[in-house]
Amino acid sequence: MEALAELKSALQEEMRVCILPFWMYKASDQQTGGYWGSVKANGYIDKQADKGGILHARLLWAFSRAHLTFGDQSYADHASRTHWFMQQQLTSADGLSLHWSAQQQAHFASQEDWVVTQAYYLYALSTYALIDDSVLAQSHQVFAHLQPELHTLLQRQGKAGDVWRAFLHVTEALDAYGSLPQADSRAQPLLMQALARAVELLECADVADYEQLNWGRIAATSWLLPQVAQRHGHDEIVAAINKLGIKLQHSVAELAANCSGEGVPLNQQDPTRYGWVQAEVLVSLWQSWRQAPSPDALKTLIAHWQFIYQFISDRQFGEWKLQATGEATPEMEKAGFWKCPYHNFRACLTVYNEISKLIS
Repeated sequence: MEALAELKSALQEEMRVCILPFWMYKASDQQTGGYWGSVKANGYIDKQADKGGILHARLLWAFSRAHLTFGDQSYADHASRTHWFMQQQLTSADGLSLHWSAQQQAHFASQEDWVVTQAYYLYALSTYALIDDSVLAQSHQVFAHLQPELHTLLQRQGKAGDVWRAFLHVTEALDAYGSLPQADSRAQPLLMQALARAVELLECADVADYEQLNWGRIAATSWLLPQVAQRHGHDEIVAAINKLGIKLQHSVAELAANCSGEGVPLNQQDPTRYGWVQAEVLVSLWQSWRQAPSPDALKTLIAHWQFIYQFISDRQFGEWKLQATGEATPEMEKAGFWKCPYHNFRACLTVYNEISKLIS
């Protein structure tokens, strides 16, 4: 248990010293509100960069979840200012839709981008409502507004490689909303539909699908879907999802072990060790160890964390580097449209909470 206690302590420090303070003090726009649209690895802030809707939704989720876990009022304050900015600059007049960005407003490149953005909005609002119950009504309204589109997306035909990006984010949003008090009764059938469709897609997935999914999404799927099924599914769907989850976790663990503590690539074509991929792999390795505890599984988990700590986490300037290679490149994004505390904070928080259930 000593190794787990050390990992728990390291994860807490990572969240509260490295990740969150970067956004609270370095990436926070104190002049016009919200958070800067671009901060480079060398600390340069592009004050003209567009501020993304998904960036702010992810921040709203992260600060809300941080307050729920650690009880620090400063996290609740940042969640509140994030929500305020979103309502002022990043949502429709009725507050039911999240814009793509402050400058582009409701101009989306595709319907999938629109759905993914709205899924993040529902995901973030549903979590923020847990610390500010005045937002509960808005969460219910946003779900009712999105429900027809979510239903349509879950019926979309295609292979896993083609539809999984939007599918996974919609499932996350339904999970968060469906866990709220007095959630709309239509949420549960949608969740069951999502889980059943997940089984169908993954059981039919081939090598090309998994290559398109990439190791980050495979790892995320391996731990996220079983958790959602456990919270909302019936025995049959839980068993089916767990079986698939264990299979994916085994594949991730095998790859991580073969990489010998040097991180996991995006896929066969791209060997880059992206930070977000390492984050999802961390949780998958944890779940793999929990399913079948062994010295080798724990060794792989700890080795992967050490890789993150040494080559991804920026202990000097805060947050995580975009990737392990090229970290000296000053123009590499530290904060951006997609570069925000979602994968990394969620991974650290998930494993931290899981360890906390085992040891005090």
